[in-house]
Amino acid sequence: MVDAALSSGIADRPAVFEVFTRRLPEGRRYGVVAGTGRVIEAIMDFRFDSAQLDYLRMLPLSPTVIDWLASYRFSGEVWGFPEGEIYFPGAPILTVEAPFAEAVVLETIILSILNHDCAVAAAGSRMVSAAAGRRTIEMGSRRTDPDAAVAAARAAAVAGIDATSNLEAGARFGLATAGTAAHAFTLAHLDEEVAFRAQIAAQGVETTLLVDTYDIPSGLRSAVRVAHEFGASGPGGVRIDSGDLVEETRRGRRLLDDLGANRTRIVVSGDLDEYRIDELIRDGAPIDVFGVGTSLVVGSGAPTAGLTYKLVAIADGQGTMQPVAKRSAGKAGIGGRKVVRRTVTDSLITEELVIGGTFVDATVQVPFVVAGVAEPAEAVQVAIERHRNWRPLLARIGGLEIANGSPLATPVVRCLPLETASPELSGSPVPPPGATRRALIVVDCQIDFCEGGSLAVDGGAAAVERIARYLLSTQIDVVVATLDAHVDPGTHFSPAPDFVDSWPAHCVVGTVGAQPHAHILPALGRIDMWFAKGAHEAAYSGFEGRSTTTQETLEQYLRRRRVGAVDVVGLATDHCVQATVRSALKLGYSVRILRDMCAAVDVEQGDSVLRELIELGVVIVESLTVR
Repeated sequence: MVDAALSSGIADRPAVFEVFTRRLPEGRRYGVVAGTGRVIEAIMDFRFDSAQLDYLRMLPLSPTVIDWLASYRFSGEVWGFPEGEIYFPGAPILTVEAPFAEAVVLETIILSILNHDCAVAAAGSRMVSAAAGRRTIEMGSRRTDPDAAVAAARAAAVAGIDATSNLEAGARFGLATAGTAAHAFTLAHLDEEVAFRAQIAAQGVETTLLVDTYDIPSGLRSAVRVAHEFGASGPGGVRIDSGDLVEETRRGRRLLDDLGANRTRIVVSGDLDEYRIDELIRDGAPIDVFGVGTSLVVGSGAPTAGLTYKLVAIADGQGTMQPVAKRSAGKAGIGGRKVVRRTVTDSLITEELVIGGTFVDATVQVPFVVAGVAEPAEAVQVAIERHRNWRPLLARIGGLEIANGSPLATPVVRCLPLETASPELSGSPVPPPGATRRALIVVDCQIDFCEGGSLAVDGGAAAVERIARYLLSTQIDVVVATLDAHVDPGTHFSPAPDFVDSWPAHCVVGTVGAQPHAHILPALGRIDMWFAKGAHEAAYSGFEGRSTTTQETLEQYLRRRRVGAVDVVGLATDHCVQATVRSALKLGYSVRILRDMCAAVDVEQGDSVLRELIELGVVIVESLTVR
């Protein structure tokens, strides 16, 4: 795809991909996000070394794509659900915004990690729910690939599993570790007592002894007898791995208590899943700790989370983002970047809306990578706590479909395109998650657009002067300015312009008319970044421009600076100001127009434009007093 995209010319077009699932596995009521930390690390480390490139040169690929891969560095943005969050079908748990080729080549690594880790986390969460407060230990390393074992231990921890027997995972992620001896250890000694004595001598009396190698009652008596030798009433724990676990644990508890070892914990293992754990709890088995292995690390019947990575938007030839979506039967999607709004009532999610094209309140996504730079990594312990906070809700949803046979509170989940969602989501949009700053966008305050210029706006110079005074007297979080910077914009210029789609030549790079107007010059030091647009085609919105120093788009820059609201001023209200405002709305920014710092080519048309923008949620500030 990358090779062909480089050939067809779409490789560098801005694009948006989303990771989501169309449906949950049979009987599941929620998914659990895990693995995003590993995904971000993988994206930032995504490289092709010389040996890999040499191999690729033997394949039917062009030298162009080999060179492209050799210099690959991700420059885009990644947003998503934080680890430990729960999710429902349709929700974009990860959003990748980058040039098409940069994003599409990441599909396999992203899905490989998330499908595995989310599957394990969902299984682990259900097992924790079924365990009803008893401790759980992940013991699945011997049932999966070595690398997958480490990842599974991490995902299980996110879901609430208390400890792992995988020491690599413990070392790498700071997880609690726990384990017991195997039957081989007992069989290697003359008898159980000799084995138990050696284990306690090495590990201390709080160790857990495996008591079912030969006969469970005999093993329990031996365990307690050896613990007495070390001055304890009993060992810290005993593990039972076979037999009728309900009967064996009941009998074992009675025997331990009779022997005075009432502090000794009973640990059980042996192909447990959430259903078996639930059954044991309901039957009153006196179990303190569940060791879960095979079923946990393979997703307990759902070895993949069923996540998919789909293109939902891509820029057209003019640079405008266009929504795209599949229409095939059973797999039809909704185009455009989407976010999630949740309605929470009495600590219960009663409705979840997946909405295309805008940012709305209570959105779940957070930034992971901004302008190619990763945000500080979150410790696994933060994700563990996040999922722990969902426990009361999960108990009410029902961890298993058999939960008490009672009615289950399940959220209403709806996926809506923006045009459908808008009527019920009236009011101004709120900023992207984590974005709290306000920016001032100064649009095209250039000589050609003011009196005496080639495309003069009446009142342009006065508006620019008010903007300068405002900049010099007001504290503003972020200030950016746009410039028309035409080189050869084609039909945008015409000797007989219609003043709709064609115009007299203006703001040509290198000419006086393209320079900022004199009134703005005293405030140049207040402008953080300039964005040039329209070199070889018509360009009206400031969001079509790129930084004159970093080549970032205006959207990328505002995201990086954590901007969630914008004020727009400049020239002209009915053209470039309007286009910039509409782009900002589509991207989810809360927008105000400072009216006395704008001027229109046509006053009546300018007033009409403002009325239309008010209906879209734009706030018009009539006048700001500036000394």
